Amino acid sequence: MNYSALGDWAARKGGSIYALDWLGMGLSARVPFKVHAKREDTEKRVTQAEDFFLNALEEWREKNGFDKITLVGHSLGGYLSAAYALRHPNRVSRLILLSPAGIPRNPKKPTAAEEATLEAAAEAEQKQSLLRKLGTHAWEAGWSPFQIVRSATFFGPLLVGRYSTWRFRHFTDEDSRDMNNYIWHITRAKGSGEYCISHILEPGAHARLPMVDRMDKLKIPVTFFYGDQDWMDEQGGRETVRRLRQAGNTQAKSVQIQYAGHHLYLDNPDETNKLLIRELDKTVPSMSL
Repeated sequence: MNYSALGDWAARKGGSIYALDWLGMGLSARVPFKVHAKREDTEKRVTQAEDFFLNALEEWREKNGFDKITLVGHSLGGYLSAAYALRHPNRVSRLILLSPAGIPRNPKKPTAAEEATLEAAAEAEQKQSLLRKLGTHAWEAGWSPFQIVRSATFFGPLLVGRYSTWRFRHFTDEDSRDMNNYIWHITRAKGSGEYCISHILEPGAHARLPMVDRMDKLKIPVTFFYGDQDWMDEQGGRETVRRLRQAGNTQAKSVQIQYAGHHLYLDNPDETNKLLIRELDKTVPSMSL
């Protein structure tokens, strides 16, 4: 639903589009994912998890001989695209983030002063239900949501089918079958890059090292895209734009796509393609998606 429009843009500009699955995800190689940092060492833990993906992308860029690339990333791909731009600022010409994960701070996370009091810690512990405690323990132990589907044996395709049919209910029957098959087959594949989630994100999907506190160092154009029904916090993108502009980067902005949720590029592909191409027209023709 996006490649035809983007392909026309690339042909007009004389450039190329590369559609990449991150290492250990999608249809990429399912190599072992390891983080050796201690659980309490948040910064090292996040850095090692990011290294798994960013080192592979940098190797890919070098082997293809690209001096600079424009990165368009969705969800966790948006987070990792931002992390790559921070790691290799001279290799990215523009950053376009579609409903990116890991941008805002966790609004429910206690401040350092609150954590310092035993009363606050005890109260927070007491408020947690048993199910929430079990979920948090499993998350911190490195369990992946995809493991649940894999362990469901013959119920796995049913779980995936029910989810994708509900989530993409506006699809044609043929597109719905294709989506079901795709999600099922990449989910049942050997676990690999998916194990990064508990190292990069806290329970509840907020980043351990939020991008809102890191991205103000970027000097390149940065555009956030959010659906008007997005479950990702658009305020996090707006706050990041504010901080970028405050740091002197006037080429930062946030765009909202109407009639779309988290998968805005599938929920409203025509509007997403139009606005995405408008942003790409402002940059060099070579891009990585």
